Amino acid sequence: MRTELARRTSDGIDVYLFWNEPTNRVTVGVLDAGTDDGFELEVGHMVGAWPGGWGSSWRSLSRWRRQCRGVAGRVCWLRCQGLISCSQRRSANSTPNVGDTITFTVTLTNAGPLTATNVQVSDLLPPGLSFVSAAPSQGAYDPGSGLWTVGTVTSITPQTLQLTATVVSPNKQKNKAKISHTDQPDANKSNHSASATETPQQADLGVTKTVSNPKPNVGDVVAFAVTLSNKGPDAATNTQVFDLLPPGLSFVAAAPSQGIYDPGSGLWTVGTVTKTTPQTLQLFARIVSPNAGTNTAVISHSDEFDRRTRNNVASATVTPQVADLAIAKSADNPTPTVGGAVTFTVALSYIGPSAATGVEVTDLLPAGLTLVSARPNQGTYSSGSGLWAVGTVKNRKTATLRVVAIVVSPAPETNTATISRSDQFDPNTSNNGASATIVPQ
Repeated sequence: MRTELARRTSDGIDVYLFWNEPTNRVTVGVLDAGTDDGFELEVGHMVGAWPGGWGSSWRSLSRWRRQCRGVAGRVCWLRCQGLISCSQRRSANSTPNVGDTITFTVTLTNAGPLTATNVQVSDLLPPGLSFVSAAPSQGAYDPGSGLWTVGTVTSITPQTLQLTATVVSPNKQKNKAKISHTDQPDANKSNHSASATETPQQADLGVTKTVSNPKPNVGDVVAFAVTLSNKGPDAATNTQVFDLLPPGLSFVAAAPSQGIYDPGSGLWTVGTVTKTTPQTLQLFARIVSPNAGTNTAVISHSDEFDRRTRNNVASATVTPQVADLAIAKSADNPTPTVGGAVTFTVALSYIGPSAATGVEVTDLLPAGLTLVSARPNQGTYSSGSGLWAVGTVKNRKTATLRVVAIVVSPAPETNTATISRSDQFDPNTSNNGASATIVPQ
């Protein structure tokens, strides 16, 4: 059933509108009464028959008459707004990471009333996006030129193009699609182009490292503190830090503020680091070598692009203290008489390079000698154990111990002094003991 909606006549041109109830569409008819030339168009979306709509000047019909008169069967173009339109929808991930794959969707629609032929759309990816694939609903896409040769677009079926690309730059990229050709004129070209922008995420991660005691002694336990911060603008995800203890340091324990630390690989799996909350890792290690050791932490991974990488590495060095001590021993009378006195002198000297602390010397008299007195110039001497607790021995100073004893046996006796302890590592132990022998007459 067709219902007439309106009819107007001007300058010999009849224009009429019918509503087609079964299709819910409008038929526009134009008839030149002088020549009987005319046509009908069935449209689904009519924005305006000509600029200004039906209320505009009917002199527009005269222009139609001059265009169509005398051409049998000619199709005259109805000046409808929005004949062809183009829209673009970016992928669901508009803030990808560098290296991610994203998909742009271009939708090409025809608002009618006529079918558009030989349609072409230009959509060349910008430099920060690397082409992966294209999936046009019809036609062909050339990634080199960015030209999508669509072909025919009806008012019933929109056409789509899906462009998949890899993000290769941290900079914001705008992908623009533009209708570059169609055989039919289009009064409304404001919707002939569309664009979508992707903004890659960025996170400025930085790491610092300190050590509780940069000059420990061999055997000490030190604590390395790693602080991981993010200056943004985005949160850093799937963050990892590599921090493997060097030789000379033995792992004791780890205390991460979040995530997990593997002492075998040295990998700290941190996870997400926000701009507001830095993450920390404490590594406890025992010094097992006198050699200097540098512990380095490196940010090894983050999903987000880090534009400033010079703050992605931090180190702390421990230099164990080393002190070379030497001991010498002498007797004032190597051939005393039984019942006579003999004085032993122990000289403890410092070679360096570090000051020696907690120094102890063991000097216990043998059975053929009876202690009379012991006089150290520093520290204390225990006659029962023979232990001389020296304390600290500094550069260019010598600690001495004088022990006076009575000879109670005619047998030869050897008195030995040995450096038994020092906080610092002694690189040369060949000079850590000395002896003096007496042969009674």
